[in-house]
Amino acid sequence: MKHDLVPKVTNEEGTFRFISIYAKNREEWVVSDIGSIFAGVTTVTLYDTLGADSIDYILNQTSIRTVVCSADKIKGLIDIKAAGKLPLLSHIIYFDDAK
Repeated sequence: MKHDLVPKVTNEEGTFRFISIYAKNREEWVVSDIGSIFAGVTTVTLYDTLGADSIDYILNQTSIRTVVCSADKIKGLIDIKAAGKLPLLSHIIYFDDAK
């Protein structure tokens, strides 16, 4: 895939490409998910009820490099990354205007 947004991850279960979606249900969430399906990419979802430790664990466990999210999630992701907990996260694609 272009720009290495969803590199192949190989484990004992097989070879996968993962992307994460972190937003409340909305049209862009569905479009991102369907686009991922058509591209052969597995969607890993994040929820507001997850704490920073769970987000860190999930994203690192799946070797996520790209998170598609609503703009209100950017700061939290950057804060976790700044704490050195998301070494592989390199791309944040967001739906709204970032404030």
